[in-house]
Amino acid sequence: RNLMTLANKSLLHRNADTGRYTIHEMLRQYAAEQLQKSGKEIATREKHMAFYADNMTTYEKHYRDTGQLVSSMRIFERDIENIQAAWQYASDNTRFDIIDELMSGLFHFYDTRGWVVKGGEVFGRTADIVKAEANDAQPILLGKLLARQAKFLFYRGAHEQALGALQESLSRIEDTDNDDELAFTLSIFADVLSYSGDFAGSQAMCERSLVIFRNNNDRWGIATALNNLGVVYYYLEDYEQAITHYEESMAISREIGDLSGVAAILSNLGAIAHDQQKYERAIELYHESMYISEKLHDPYGIAAIHVN
Repeated sequence: RNLMTLANKSLLHRNADTGRYTIHEMLRQYAAEQLQKSGKEIATREKHMAFYADNMTTYEKHYRDTGQLVSSMRIFERDIENIQAAWQYASDNTRFDIIDELMSGLFHFYDTRGWVVKGGEVFGRTADIVKAEANDAQPILLGKLLARQAKFLFYRGAHEQALGALQESLSRIEDTDNDDELAFTLSIFADVLSYSGDFAGSQAMCERSLVIFRNNNDRWGIATALNNLGVVYYYLEDYEQAITHYEESMAISREIGDLSGVAAILSNLGAIAHDQQKYERAIELYHESMYISEKLHDPYGIAAIHVN
């Protein structure tokens, strides 16, 4: 009722497509000033932060349980400014519990959308804050932040920085009982080592992460580890093993609705077909991968196809 009253007075405008309300920037600034003067700014920001942290659980459950990645991305994108504001407030006020709640979903969005610069900056800044304010008191949280920062650094071609962040991440997590996070970090580490030419090191990391993912029945993780192993075998020119691992990863990715994973595997299979001079098949695979990447608005995935 209050929203409709404000809309009727032209203070808010309702978007018929999304059902969301927008406000003119000058009015927003005025409202922010009045909120600050009222002495209720901190309480309001705390409620805002808690609301989006709670919502994150619903968002993650939606994309993991239904496999509706595209619709999940739309839901998340609709709220991204609010989620980022909640994250920044939590970081600035050392609300480590909220950072942990928001982390997985925010990382997943940045990763799927290819927001690699933004992702590296956001996770790197918060890692620096946790280091300065808590350090040894929050080893798992810091390790998680560093691993995610490392993936975005890797995407940007900063391989040495990524390796440094991963080594520090692993040192924080390895002696804890957080197997899920250890496997996640090992999986990213494997990816970086593979592209750096350390295939033996990458394969060891892949196999170690795959054991943990299988023990935990983490099908998203299993698919990722299998794809990473496929990449190792591709660089070793063992195409038969590469295809075997890619296809097993593809089957799982399709079952769980991980379109981003499917697009990556199709591109990888296209690279093998190209190397084997099966050019028509390579083009088919690249086109299918491109279609999915464009549907997900994933510039990194699109760029990877052009590189292949």
